Amino acid sequence: MLLLRRCFPLFALIILFGCNQDDNEPSPVTLVSASAGAVQFDLNGSLTEGVGPEGPVKLTFSKALNPASIPGAIQLKEAGQSLDVTVTLAADSRTVAVDPVVALKENTIYTLSIGNGLRGAKGEPFTPLEIEFKTSLTPLSIVS
Repeated sequence: MLLLRRCFPLFALIILFGCNQDDNEPSPVTLVSASAGAVQFDLNGSLTEGVGPEGPVKLTFSKALNPASIPGAIQLKEAGQSLDVTVTLAADSRTVAVDPVVALKENTIYTLSIGNGLRGAKGEPFTPLEIEFKTSLTPLSIVS
């Protein structure tokens, strides 16, 4: 009984400080990769160059996404102006294709913005992110 009295405060402290409220917080959704064709985008803030002006941008996330959170959360911009895009969630619920309605201009810088409105399937948050890329020039061909 004496041992129980002496150890009880220690056990109480272990239980009190061992139960962290943050343990219940879901881990955030992160962007794992972004690409267009064979070009992998830099996710660390540097401009990615040489992106073909045709075709979709493929985004792969760490977790399944909530489809209802996607519209408006992913935008493609040129000089700050939003462009019309079709955003499609793949069957795996982790991969999104962002396809411009009109072909992108050559040799132009674009910004892909992913806002904090994007959520995981279980409500996990996403930290806003912007990716800048520059489209390439189409090679000239000589016609005789």
